[in-house]
Amino acid sequence: MKIKKVKKGMTLIEVLISIAILGILIVPLSSMVLTSVSINRMGKEKQQGTNVAQKVLEQIKIIDEPNIEDLYNNIRANFPSREIGTNELKLYYDEDGSPATQTNYKYLIDLTLSERTHNVVNDIVFNNNIQVNDSTLIAYNNHPEVSISDELKVVVNDENETNLEMIINGVAYDLSKQNPDIAITFGKSFTNTNDNLRIVVENNSSENLNIYINKKKDITANYTIVNSLGRVNQFFNYEDNASYDAINNSVKLDLTTYVHNNQSGQDKKIAHVEGYRNLGE
Repeated sequence: MKIKKVKKGMTLIEVLISIAILGILIVPLSSMVLTSVSINRMGKEKQQGTNVAQKVLEQIKIIDEPNIEDLYNNIRANFPSREIGTNELKLYYDEDGSPATQTNYKYLIDLTLSERTHNVVNDIVFNNNIQVNDSTLIAYNNHPEVSISDELKVVVNDENETNLEMIINGVAYDLSKQNPDIAITFGKSFTNTNDNLRIVVENNSSENLNIYINKKKDITANYTIVNSLGRVNQFFNYEDNASYDAINNSVKLDLTTYVHNNQSGQDKKIAHVEGYRNLGE
């Protein structure tokens, strides 16, 4: 007589143990997926928030007003804003960077305007001159790449004519030996509005690096300045070296960007951009 072996199924304890093991494996994996998605979303929001702030800065710097009060009133009247204090505004934008309202915004920008007086070394000659003559030629003292004292390097990348890129990498200088400030001058021939110049500035020191933009009102030039590292000050609307000697009517534009969470109703700080605008020129 043959004895048949009956295959035993899993006992209740074995089932519970298996479920527990699966739970231990699945929870970390799902957590990793959710974390990755969250990081990607936050990175995208931070990049978009920075772009919105940079766009606002570029729009403000072309406003022609003689003083900080008139500049403030112009911004308040023409931007999606709400007044929160003296020379302080809240600006509202949607996820695409278009104007929004206080009730349906994605990005909130806290804008503060403050008067500044900058003392620049008198009678100094700016030998760090970058001349932008047209949409395909950018000359730095007539060279595409120049290093000054192994500390400051300007690299011009014009492989893609519709997205020119200038990379400025600098560290602190001894002012008695070398002027660290950089003047970028747009020539009259740079008028192709289909082209865009991206100026990436990286400051590897604890000191300030000053970028001076020289562009007359009759010049059309699309450009953005991206501060990738360190303290970089931007000064706009200067016509010659003599203008740099005395800057008495300058306004600092401080923009802090927040992203709005619809579920929590909270705003989270994600980006900060600042620049300077010389008025009355």
